[in-house]
Amino acid sequence: MELCCLASGSKGNAYYLKSLDTEILVDDGLALADIEKRLKEIGKDPQNIKAIFLTHEHSDHVSGVVAFCAKYGAKLFVHRRARIAIDFLAGKITDKIELFDLADFYFEAFTISPFLLSHDATFPVGYSFYSMGKKVSILTDSGYVPEDAFEAVCGSDLVVLESNYDLNMLICGPYPAKLKRRISGEEGHLSNTDAAICAARLADSGTKTIVLAHLSEKNNLPSVALETTKAAIGDRKVELFVSNQYKPTKIFIV
Repeated sequence: MELCCLASGSKGNAYYLKSLDTEILVDDGLALADIEKRLKEIGKDPQNIKAIFLTHEHSDHVSGVVAFCAKYGAKLFVHRRARIAIDFLAGKITDKIELFDLADFYFEAFTISPFLLSHDATFPVGYSFYSMGKKVSILTDSGYVPEDAFEAVCGSDLVVLESNYDLNMLICGPYPAKLKRRISGEEGHLSNTDAAICAARLADSGTKTIVLAHLSEKNNLPSVALETTKAAIGDRKVELFVSNQYKPTKIFIV
């Protein structure tokens, strides 16, 4: 399998995955020209994207899906309970929408296992993708890691894991108190500390590559997120990377 974080952060999120001849996206919060540009930067043709899998309805995850699906004919996979939350944007692509439940399902080369997260959205999910004996998981936009979610992603070869904020930076930062409470609450985002604890547990489950994602530009730094996770992982054999809001990561192959 191949995975690339095309963009990850509050200005837009999109992840590319491929197995055999099946190419998909998880979320698309980028303008059409931007997602096309980033796919081409990693040598991929937007016309080959067969589906987009939504995690939740916030604009930084969905603002590009209508234009992309309308132009390229990609299917849009949405959890059944979240369908009502995207009706406002999906009217032009109703025929492209595929609904799923919180159970394993299949799409071409992938087996997909969605799991529930804790975020202030209608029905936020993460995903584990299985193919060719490998497992890749995406867990972002959650105030904490529910045990069921951890069980869903443990044993993954590669995990994209939210590491949104450093608590001290958030407390001392410019955001109003209400927003700080929202970010640090159980339906907000995952802190560096909580991500690090999860990363150490993932390493013990056999995960070899972790990509820290959805870093706040105001309340975090890549170096801080990395050092926090490195300290928790210790001498466990895991490769750590950080995604970027403005450019794709390398293509990870598992």
